Amino acid sequence: MALFVCRFRNLLLLGRNIVLCSSITRYKQFITNLASFPASKFAKLASFALAFPSTQLDTIGFFGDSYKNSDIFECILSMNNTSLASILKSSKEAYKSRHSLGWTPLMLAVVTRNYEAVSALLKSGANPNDTDNYSGTVKTAHELRMLSSEVEWIRLTKFSDFLNPSADFRGCTALHYAVLINDIKLVRLLLDKGADPTMTNERGHRPVMYAKDSSIRQLLVVSESKKAEEMAVKEREERRLQPLESRLRKVIVGQEAAILTVSAAIRRKENGWYDEDHPLVFLFLGSSGIGKTELAKQVAAYLHKDIKKGFIRIDMSEYQEKHEVSKFIGSPPGYVGHEEGGQLTRALATCPNAVVLFDETEKAHPDVLTALLQLFDEVGHV
Repeated sequence: MALFVCRFRNLLLLGRNIVLCSSITRYKQFITNLASFPASKFAKLASFALAFPSTQLDTIGFFGDSYKNSDIFECILSMNNTSLASILKSSKEAYKSRHSLGWTPLMLAVVTRNYEAVSALLKSGANPNDTDNYSGTVKTAHELRMLSSEVEWIRLTKFSDFLNPSADFRGCTALHYAVLINDIKLVRLLLDKGADPTMTNERGHRPVMYAKDSSIRQLLVVSESKKAEEMAVKEREERRLQPLESRLRKVIVGQEAAILTVSAAIRRKENGWYDEDHPLVFLFLGSSGIGKTELAKQVAAYLHKDIKKGFIRIDMSEYQEKHEVSKFIGSPPGYVGHEEGGQLTRALATCPNAVVLFDETEKAHPDVLTALLQLFDEVGHV
């Protein structure tokens, strides 16, 4: 006989009895006691469920040989890997499923240490670099119009009772979770199947930052260095197959001379033919709308994947007064605010090799232009 329990938000309803599961421990104890519950009570449960159309009927426990679970998440959670294999075989897209709260089947298999399920999902094509969308109990409840207690209950019972349900896990991959549960076997398995150890979550944390075990930390450090080498080789190959000139021509029309000049200078720098004491400096002249700013943006996109940090635009019309030199490069030593730096120096602190565009330079004060000339002569690599 199958055993059903009806869930209404954060309440477990059984006949006329209402049981509030305030913790995962009580919930598990309640489920254990259900096995000895009189069968006659289930008729009342069915009647009660029918009286509330909005109530969600959730199967959380089954007893009997005739049971077959058709839900991929329930199969993983209950370690029913035979049914999981059938689902993956019958539906080639099943591994792409995503729980309504944000996680994937592979993430669930990892946190439950279901090694067989992890291998089966990866073999079926599951992407180890997919990221979680779970943003914590409060934010998730607000987005899905649910109670925070209900979101917490689902996270604890349908994902993991080890991880804090209130924490924001957006951007976490299966590798992040393998490190969080401190399982080196899963870490190795995911890395062998292409998991990227350099991926960061919403907080900017890589998996290695959560490593408690020294063996896992060392494994991730080695994997990160290998990944960096692979990415560098891949990037060089991409640049060889699609040089800067062809990229620029796709977005900038009618500026062949400027494209060739800029591309040649950058290529010389990439090959080591440059002066270490001077940055690359280009002076773009022309009327509005001919592509001066866009050319600088495209060069930044070519040199830096993160264009937000790799491209710095400074409007020089904001520096029309003499005293605004300090706002530009910072106050001289001994003056208030010297350690804070200026607009340019603060921006370069986050990305020293950024492409800097000085827009409307002719509107700046002559003293600011003098400071610019000194920067071009002494700043080093920009």
